[in-house]
Amino acid sequence: MHRSSLLSPQAIANLSNRLRRRLGADQRVLRPRTTPVRAVIPIPNTTGNVTVTFGVLSYAGTLRISVLSDPGRVPDVAVLTAALRRELDSAAS
Repeated sequence: MHRSSLLSPQAIANLSNRLRRRLGADQRVLRPRTTPVRAVIPIPNTTGNVTVTFGVLSYAGTLRISVLSDPGRVPDVAVLTAALRRELDSAAS
């Protein structure tokens, strides 16, 4: 499986700010046993005949998007993630 980061840091900040304003998202950082959790990365699950799965998670004021794909069935995942990045960058500006 192939994982790819989708958003530029600026696009992440813009989208996170928009979502936070719309949803009133909590920006607190979890601190189990006094060690802060700095990031949470969504890892989507792909089963059956699904060849591409997207995971989206907002945590502590940051929006993260992950892509999990079957490289044998989706050899052009880089094209897909580039197109998604362009659309999200456009939506964030």
